[in-house]
Amino acid sequence: YKIITKRFLAKLVNMSTSCFRHNFTEITGIPPGEYLTNLRLRKALVLLKFPDSISEIASLAGFPNSNYFARIVRQHFGFTPREIQNKYLKNFFILLFINSNT
Repeated sequence: YKIITKRFLAKLVNMSTSCFRHNFTEITGIPPGEYLTNLRLRKALVLLKFPDSISEIASLAGFPNSNYFARIVRQHFGFTPREIQNKYLKNFFILLFINSNT
Protein backbone atom coordinates (compact mmCIF):
# COMPACT_ATOMS: atom_id res chain seq x y z
CA TYR A 1 0.00 0.00 0.00
CA LYS A 2 1.06 3.60 -0.49
CA ILE A 3 1.14 6.22 2.25
CA ILE A 4 -0.88 9.20 1.08
CA THR A 5 0.82 12.57 1.41
CA LYS A 6 -0.19 16.12 0.52
CA ARG A 7 2.40 16.11 -2.26
CA PHE A 8 0.95 12.87 -3.69
CA LEU A 9 -2.59 14.32 -3.67
CA ALA A 10 -1.43 17.57 -5.28
CA LYS A 11 0.31 15.65 -8.08
CA LEU A 12 -2.80 13.50 -8.52
CA VAL A 13 -4.86 16.59 -9.39
CA ASN A 14 -2.08 18.40 -11.27
CA MET A 15 -1.60 21.22 -8.76
CA SER A 16 1.28 22.61 -6.82
CA THR A 17 1.27 21.65 -3.15
CA SER A 18 0.43 25.19 -2.05
CA CYS A 19 -2.39 25.57 -4.60
CA PHE A 20 -3.80 22.18 -3.59
CA ARG A 21 -3.65 23.12 0.10
CA HIS A 22 -5.48 26.40 -0.55
CA ASN A 23 -8.23 24.77 -2.67
CA PHE A 24 -8.64 21.81 -0.35
CA THR A 25 -8.96 24.06 2.71
CA GLU A 26 -11.44 26.32 0.94
CA ILE A 27 -13.65 23.35 -0.05
CA THR A 28 -13.47 21.22 3.11
CA GLY A 29 -12.82 23.82 5.79
CA ILE A 30 -9.71 22.05 7.09
CA PRO A 31 -6.17 21.81 5.72
CA PRO A 32 -5.19 18.58 3.93
CA GLY A 33 -2.61 17.71 6.62
CA GLU A 34 -5.25 17.81 9.33
CA TYR A 35 -7.63 15.80 7.15
CA LEU A 36 -4.97 13.13 6.53
CA THR A 37 -4.16 12.96 10.24
CA ASN A 38 -7.85 12.42 11.02
CA LEU A 39 -8.04 9.61 8.44
CA ARG A 40 -4.92 8.00 9.89
CA LEU A 41 -6.34 8.25 13.42
CA ARG A 42 -9.57 6.57 12.32
CA LYS A 43 -7.61 3.74 10.76
CA ALA A 44 -5.44 3.46 13.88
CA LEU A 45 -8.51 3.14 16.13
CA VAL A 46 -9.68 0.20 14.07
CA LEU A 47 -6.22 -1.39 14.19
CA LEU A 48 -5.91 -0.85 17.96
CA LYS A 49 -8.72 -3.38 18.39
CA PHE A 50 -6.14 -6.06 17.63
CA PRO A 51 -3.12 -7.11 19.70
CA ASP A 52 -0.51 -6.01 17.14
CA SER A 53 2.47 -3.95 18.28
CA ILE A 54 1.99 -0.19 18.54
CA SER A 55 4.88 0.32 16.08
CA GLU A 56 3.20 -1.92 13.53
CA ILE A 57 -0.15 -0.17 13.99
CA ALA A 58 1.52 3.25 13.62
CA SER A 59 3.12 2.15 10.38
CA LEU A 60 -0.05 0.54 8.98
CA ALA A 61 -2.05 3.67 9.80
CA GLY A 62 0.46 5.83 7.89
CA PHE A 63 2.36 7.51 10.74
CA PRO A 64 6.12 7.96 10.23
CA ASN A 65 7.06 6.47 13.62
CA SER A 66 5.50 5.18 16.82
CA ASN A 67 6.61 8.14 18.98
CA TYR A 68 4.85 10.64 16.73
CA PHE A 69 1.84 8.32 16.56
CA ALA A 70 1.64 8.07 20.35
CA ARG A 71 1.91 11.84 20.75
CA ILE A 72 -0.87 12.54 18.21
CA VAL A 73 -3.15 9.86 19.67
CA ARG A 74 -2.69 11.26 23.17
CA GLN A 75 -3.37 14.82 21.97
CA HIS A 76 -6.59 13.78 20.22
CA PHE A 77 -8.00 11.22 22.64
CA GLY A 78 -6.31 11.83 25.98
CA PHE A 79 -5.01 8.25 26.14
CA THR A 80 -1.92 6.49 24.83
CA PRO A 81 -2.32 3.95 22.02
CA ARG A 82 -1.52 1.17 24.52
CA GLU A 83 -4.26 2.37 26.89
CA ILE A 84 -6.79 2.42 24.04
CA GLN A 85 -5.67 -1.01 22.86
CA ASN A 86 -5.91 -2.48 26.37
CA LYS A 87 -9.39 -1.02 26.81
CA TYR A 88 -10.57 -2.54 23.51
CA LEU A 89 -9.07 -5.93 24.32
CA LYS A 90 -10.43 -5.93 27.88
CA ASN A 91 -13.95 -5.13 26.63
CA PHE A 92 -13.64 -7.77 23.92
CA PHE A 93 -12.74 -10.48 26.42
CA ILE A 94 -15.53 -9.42 28.79
CA LEU A 95 -18.06 -9.67 25.94
CA LEU A 96 -16.58 -13.00 24.88
CA PHE A 97 -16.92 -14.31 28.46
CA ILE A 98 -20.50 -13.05 28.80
CA ASN A 99 -21.51 -14.57 25.47
CA SER A 100 -19.93 -17.92 26.28
CA ASN A 101 -21.92 -18.14 29.53
CA THR A 102 -25.33 -17.52 27.99
